Amino acid sequence: MDQPATKDQKLAFISQGLADIEEAISNHPPETVAVYQQERDAFSGGLAQAKESEWSRAAGLSLSDLTLTTRYLLASAFISAWHAVRGDKARRNQATSPACLLVSAATGLTPEDVLNRFMQYEQVWCTALKPKKRWWFW
Repeated sequence: MDQPATKDQKLAFISQGLADIEEAISNHPPETVAVYQQERDAFSGGLAQAKESEWSRAAGLSLSDLTLTTRYLLASAFISAWHAVRGDKARRNQATSPACLLVSAATGLTPEDVLNRFMQYEQVWCTALKPKKRWWFW
């Protein structure tokens, strides 16, 4: 019988997934990449200053594990939002489920808690990715 993956193996899988997603994001138009990088860096900077969060207490995550899982969810939510803004619900859903399940499995957090956080991130990305309305006054 196969042994279940350890927490470290799951976190390594998340790390590789994050690298793959960020590589895919880098192939988007430059202005889209800039939005992602700016928002990601702002969020990561705030996270790095936090000593602990509800997630780190609930799951016993170190700050580096918390940062990794959060960045993975942020990147996955970005891809999900990219598809949602373009009306491709099937591709949106493909980005959502695996990310939430993997983070839940790696951290021990409930799938509901992870999905709620993912949905918050996705909403932020949808707002950032929607085309801006321009008002012309003559």
